[in-house]
Amino acid sequence: MTRSTDPEVLSAYFATMRQFLATQSRVMSSFLGTQPAGTDLPALPAELSANMPGDMPMPFVAEASAPAPAFEAPQGPAPASVAAPVQEMPVVVPAANDRDTLSRDALVDLLLGLVEEKTGYPRDMVGLGQNLEADLGIDSIKRIEIVGSLLQQLPAHVRDALAEQRSKLNTQPNLQGMLDLVGQAAANVAAPVAAAAAAEAVAHAPATPVVDVAPAPPRWVMRPRHEPLGADAARGLTPGGFVLTGDRLGVANALAATLRSRDVDVAIVDAETLADEDKLLQWCAASAPATPIAGIVHLAPLGSPAIAADGSPAQWRQAIQANEKSLFLLLRELGSRMADEAHVVAASDLGGLFGREGSADDDLRLVGGGVGMVKSLSKERTSLRAKAVDLDPSRNANELAADLFAEIELDGGRVEVGYPDGERFVFHTVAEDVATDAAREEALAGVVVLATGGARGITAEVLRELARPGNVLVLTGRSPLPESEPAETAALADAEALRAHFVAQVRSGAAKMTPGEIGKRVQAVIGLREMLDNVKDLRAGGATVEYYAIDVTDDEGIRALVEGVTKRHGRIDGIVHGAGVIEDKLLADKRSDSWSRVVDTKVVGMLLLQKYVDPARLKFFNVFSSVAGRYGNSGQSDYATANELMNRLCTALQARWGQRVAVSALCWGPWGPTKFGAGMVTADTEAKFAEQGVRLVSAALGRKLFRGELSCAAGTPVEIVCGEALWDTREEELGVIRRVSVETPVDGATVGPLIGFSQEQAGTGGERILPLRLDASRHRYLHEHVLDGKPVLPAAVALELMAEAAKIMWPGWRVVEVREHKLLKGVELKGMDVRDSARNLQVRIAPPPYGSSEGFEVAASLESELAPGRFIPHYRCVLRLEQLLPAPEHADRQFHDDKALSTAKAYGEWLFHGPRFQVIEKIDGLSPQGAGASVRSTRPAQWLADGAGEQDWVFDPGLLDAAAQMAWLWSRAYRDESALPARFGRVVRYRERFPERMHMQYTRIASDDPTLIRGNVLFLDDAGEAVMSIEQLDSIASAALNRFGGTAQEASHVAA
Repeated sequence: MTRSTDPEVLSAYFATMRQFLATQSRVMSSFLGTQPAGTDLPALPAELSANMPGDMPMPFVAEASAPAPAFEAPQGPAPASVAAPVQEMPVVVPAANDRDTLSRDALVDLLLGLVEEKTGYPRDMVGLGQNLEADLGIDSIKRIEIVGSLLQQLPAHVRDALAEQRSKLNTQPNLQGMLDLVGQAAANVAAPVAAAAAAEAVAHAPATPVVDVAPAPPRWVMRPRHEPLGADAARGLTPGGFVLTGDRLGVANALAATLRSRDVDVAIVDAETLADEDKLLQWCAASAPATPIAGIVHLAPLGSPAIAADGSPAQWRQAIQANEKSLFLLLRELGSRMADEAHVVAASDLGGLFGREGSADDDLRLVGGGVGMVKSLSKERTSLRAKAVDLDPSRNANELAADLFAEIELDGGRVEVGYPDGERFVFHTVAEDVATDAAREEALAGVVVLATGGARGITAEVLRELARPGNVLVLTGRSPLPESEPAETAALADAEALRAHFVAQVRSGAAKMTPGEIGKRVQAVIGLREMLDNVKDLRAGGATVEYYAIDVTDDEGIRALVEGVTKRHGRIDGIVHGAGVIEDKLLADKRSDSWSRVVDTKVVGMLLLQKYVDPARLKFFNVFSSVAGRYGNSGQSDYATANELMNRLCTALQARWGQRVAVSALCWGPWGPTKFGAGMVTADTEAKFAEQGVRLVSAALGRKLFRGELSCAAGTPVEIVCGEALWDTREEELGVIRRVSVETPVDGATVGPLIGFSQEQAGTGGERILPLRLDASRHRYLHEHVLDGKPVLPAAVALELMAEAAKIMWPGWRVVEVREHKLLKGVELKGMDVRDSARNLQVRIAPPPYGSSEGFEVAASLESELAPGRFIPHYRCVLRLEQLLPAPEHADRQFHDDKALSTAKAYGEWLFHGPRFQVIEKIDGLSPQGAGASVRSTRPAQWLADGAGEQDWVFDPGLLDAAAQMAWLWSRAYRDESALPARFGRVVRYRERFPERMHMQYTRIASDDPTLIRGNVLFLDDAGEAVMSIEQLDSIASAALNRFGGTAQEASHVAA
């Protein structure tokens, strides 16, 4: 199914991607001549190619504390066969009674089993006191994964007791620390037997199978959308002092004056301090505010000078320090003093659109990376009020300060915001197909291409598109490439065999290695094999392939390489910059040198390529960026910064070089397997992606996307998001602006989530009327309910509108029941451009024929305006209002197992509903008697552009529509006909606010009418109590409606 992407799923992807790319940059240096500490293994041979220049660069190795002693085999005679494969011990989960008592031995067994499962190393090689990262190779991301699995398998009472200490568990330096925390929590609470049984079921649950998912478009671009702030937008400052960084435009002084006028203490860090890391660290230690820090606003990039395109890495690093790294250092050093809801703002002055839409000039400036940094930090500290604001430098300092302050005090809203000419814009990820240029496509024959990081992973995979006779592919990597794999490991088929081989050497006493060092050895061999296979395959395609070992941040090395290639081949036609280093850590734990390694490899490497390549001969310049930068990711604030800086530099290069060169920054989503590589994610992670509507980029799709950007037409956006997922959905949900009640425009005006502001009117017959405007720019759900290219008002929303009107008219009463809700004529908007399409509607409610303390009933209709003063009805119903909601009844679940149906197939092939309507999370099964499913409730803030404040639904149109969807699916499964709802016989609600998730059971009712699909629907909570019921839901079925199946993608393109 397609719905918002879960942050834990993205974290799983980036954790695996970290290992993938970190191996890419270090694989050969670990294999050739740089043995892990404590290893007695003989150095492996390094047969280097004749055309490899220079000395081998040292690998990047993450800093760590002194390692614990490596595992040493006990003294005694060596085993008969020291290199025999080692059987890995299975993961043993303690029995329920053991876990119930949580003995020390049971906890140790559980934790070591999880480490073995996650890392693949036998538990007898894992010491409880060993450093998780330095000795066991378990970084902060993997640690979070282990802690999550540990908590799942603990009894509920212990898990609850640890809720407040999860962050401590995640940051323990060793397993001993984790055990102490868990043991202490277990000792303080009782242990119910039922919790252990539940944990046992979790522990033995089978792995989630990979499922098909309804496809989203694979190619996306960033488009600005005007989003001014309304009078009802919630505003306020977090109490405490602010730290501002000085700038060259005077904005810091102007903003400080505004803050001080609100009685806020402000400290400004001057430019000289920001430019020197040591001075900045001293300032943080001695001069930062002692009071709780309520905000850090980074203004240093404003007015910063352009860098020289032919400058030196030292000059570029100085600009990175002043504009980007200084923010990282402030956030790291002051993070512990920041309030939970502190404001974190990164400002830039690229014109208000971050250089998009052709707004970039040809100056190269190292600004804008803060977008990735603050988005990533907001994933690590979710309560922060993070913003990345791009300003228009043509405005004066006071105006810019006012734009910034408006965004700082705003409660909610998207992180990434721009103010061109002082107008507020946000940026949406919009699906767009690439327009190609036939001439550019033809020019891809006989090309000379320089590709950094080109021998492994996705870079090597996409280069297969250029592996043709007559083409020259010049690949670079950090380490030399031997002619073949050493015989010692060549016969070992896979990672498991390699790991067993190295473990056997340790146990025999032939070597001393920690599990983390063994892991590096295994990955080095796997990486070498992939590189050798890729080079061979690219040559088999007909291309001339050269490989050079070089550090892409080495000025002299890149100069010599470019000059040498140009001398031998006469030119360089294309650049593919795929080199990257990933050293994931939470920002609070990130070392300065590690931050620079990650950023420099991407940014300085890219700048050196543009410095020495001849743009007059260049046809394309392509850099590999990432969705980690576009949308942020926990533990990757440095990597996100680097990718966003590349994105911004690419827009400037496009302006600098003109449309003759195709410049593109490809922000890749998660990849599946490549021809010789395993891909970026495990099978379990792929299954989680599938459940969240994210498809892995296949090798074929990745090559196609890459090829398309090489031959794109002039004027194509530079920044491209690549991957099949609804990237913008999560951004939109997180970017809701909180609303507050404001004074109504005129006396007597009222407001509701769907209706908005409305002035009640009196009808000629005593009716009460509430006018409303159905505007698709506000009613965003209309973008995802499209038939024949036209947005159509769902019957479920029509019901909710009439119930909402009654709630407004009689505020002391509750709308408990809707009867005979009937469709008379559908309400549709004209054309596909829904932003300019709207209709005037009104809810007309007749006066109640009676009234009593028990309640009353009214007749309601939803009408549209044909002409001034002339309205026609579209829906009618009877509403019942009472003082209290009816008491719920308990109901047993019904089971249907005649047919199975995945949500991927349901939403991808049979239904037409877009993401907001895709609330069916799992279909339990279907039978001739009905169906069952798991569903989730919705909120107005998810459906409406202005967020609708904190108001709630009356009946929840998402759930009502889910009932109609189930009727459609049942009809399609058993009659091969699709069915649209025409009547809700009786709808009763039993809760004021619905739980987040429920069970929905659909019971079929036989009918003599061959076109009628009739059923009862019951929504149950986890305890089996009724939440809402629908009696006689009638839908009209026809095979002609089958053509609408699978058109949700089309709907997502309508002004999405």
